[in-house]
Amino acid sequence: MTQVGNYAELGVLLASVRAKKDSPPYLLIERRAEATKRQFGRLPHSTAWRIAVRQTRPSLHQMRAFLVGCNVPPQRHGPYVRAWERADAQYRRDLAREESKAAIPDDLRRKDPYLLARELGFVPKEPFRGYHLPWTVACRFCHEDVRRIRLSRAVTDLNRPADVCPVCNLALHDSLADRR
Repeated sequence: MTQVGNYAELGVLLASVRAKKDSPPYLLIERRAEATKRQFGRLPHSTAWRIAVRQTRPSLHQMRAFLVGCNVPPQRHGPYVRAWERADAQYRRDLAREESKAAIPDDLRRKDPYLLARELGFVPKEPFRGYHLPWTVACRFCHEDVRRIRLSRAVTDLNRPADVCPVCNLALHDSLADRR
């Protein structure tokens, strides 16, 4: 467990924990974790599955509930918690590095992110959480092409060839690119 340094390695570790415990079904993991829901929160079987197949970055509480669901008693969670903390620290360092690479010009940062997304050719489908975090948007013209974008990356992509919506075939973010 001391070699775990990122979420990919943590995912491998958690998948191996389930495998070593005779691969309990996800509904059983959910039922076992139910006993500690006041301490770690609820763990739906779908989240247990995503943790086991490494399709999610679990929160600390989700990971601990998953461990309980795999019959690892809370008293033995210490090494797993430290592995999660290392993985989370690495994730935050990677995110900070990405943010520094994708600096948003001040004139665009002062602009309302919803208006900026609209000018880029997108309609937000969820609340804005940050320039460097994934955001669910749809094509402004046809509303059919739903995708996840990072607003910082979309602004950076203005200097590259226009992104074309595969549904309506209209070039996205033309209006803002024309103003530069």
